[in-house]
Amino acid sequence: MSILTGSIQLRKDREVNWIANNPVLLNGEVAISTDSKYVQINQSRFKIGNGADTWADLDYQPIDTQLTALVVNGAGKNLLKTDYEVVKVTSAQGQRLQINLAQANNDPNSADTLGIVAEDISNNQSGYIMLYGSIKNINTTGSLQGETWNDGDLLYLSATNAGRITNIKPTAPNHSVALGYVEYAHQNNGKIFVKIQNGYELGELHDVYVPNPIDNDAVVWSSGNSRYENKQLLGYNISFGATNTNPVDATTYFIGGHIGTTLQTLAVNTLRLYFPKSGRVKGIVMHFIGTAGTSEQSTISFRLNDTTDTTIVSNADFSSIQTIISNYNLSINVNAGDFAHIKWVTPTWVTNPTGLRVYGQIYIE
Repeated sequence: MSILTGSIQLRKDREVNWIANNPVLLNGEVAISTDSKYVQINQSRFKIGNGADTWADLDYQPIDTQLTALVVNGAGKNLLKTDYEVVKVTSAQGQRLQINLAQANNDPNSADTLGIVAEDISNNQSGYIMLYGSIKNINTTGSLQGETWNDGDLLYLSATNAGRITNIKPTAPNHSVALGYVEYAHQNNGKIFVKIQNGYELGELHDVYVPNPIDNDAVVWSSGNSRYENKQLLGYNISFGATNTNPVDATTYFIGGHIGTTLQTLAVNTLRLYFPKSGRVKGIVMHFIGTAGTSEQSTISFRLNDTTDTTIVSNADFSSIQTIISNYNLSINVNAGDFAHIKWVTPTWVTNPTGLRVYGQIYIE
């Protein structure tokens, strides 16, 4: 038996020359770019011809910018590369993932979005989808979707058509699943770079706990549980006031919910302002209307449960016929069933205000 000896010489050249000449490589022909190196390993990159595509249209081998998956088509129809539909995981079959069309209209249809069809896959047969990398030679003008696409457009999973792609970002409650970018907008030779980024619902974040959200809930930090939680923060108002009255010097008055009564010097039960549910007092506003006095200043406070006073203002001046007093920077915790009064400590006036009518509101959230 004779043994043949010899050498095989592969085509090789510098990258600039390959680009300038841009030849069509024969089917199976290997050509090396001597100065284009693979990342980290510092070896020359090469391409393998198919007898049709030019140097510029061929990928370097191995394709180091692509990640594919062999899956089973469970969509109930043939999937075509020319449609490049988006698929999600539904189950497993024959030791491979089974896929169906994804859609951004709800969480079950979008949460398991996996990739984009990269070749023709007959129904119930196996084929490849693109998880990361370029899909080439498809129509990326947007005409298939009734849209206009341009180079660099960010693409999303459609909320209205299963498996379809759009360059219009879906809005809540639809899901925002980013699919990749238009590398080249062209009717026949278009390219999409696939990079699936599945959006998340708020309750899926690791430090958020919102098991049963209802209308008007807000998400607030709970230091006790070290997480964000949903909480009802719908605000409400409680009104208070007093009828015509003539305040005297250096006296403490209490104002409550019986608007038709005069100022009282005792925090009597009939004046109590009760809180129907727990919350936080955020603001108080009061209007005083009557005959003006001189400008000596009063202190007005919020008195909770007949025990705790919080100053609303300490410089109330009744030298005009209408005085408006407000404080919107309060933060007073109240529980359902708590009660309060408005406490007014008068000064010693040179001239007292007379015929005052008082009305106001407490804002709780």
